[in-house]
Amino acid sequence: MIRFTDWLVSSVRRGVTQSAYQVRVASTAAKLSAGKADIWDSGRTAGAESTQVPYAGPALTSATRYHWQVRVPTFPGRTAQWTSA
Repeated sequence: MIRFTDWLVSSVRRGVTQSAYQVRVASTAAKLSAGKADIWDSGRTAGAESTQVPYAGPALTSATRYHWQVRVPTFPGRTAQWTSA
């Protein structure tokens, strides 16, 4: 099983915790920057996990580079920014 290594959530506000995440995977960084996850998009997933999150997309090809991003919703009604591609 393939798993994403980890990400770190930080905030200038105290007491901020992660309650959901969204991961997307693309064949190129340019596609991610354009908002196109041509390999897989987890959709918004409830959970506080930020390490060893399982990849649940189509089978990946060996010796191929994949690019991924994650975003964590910040406050109710606010959309988080994607990490850098």
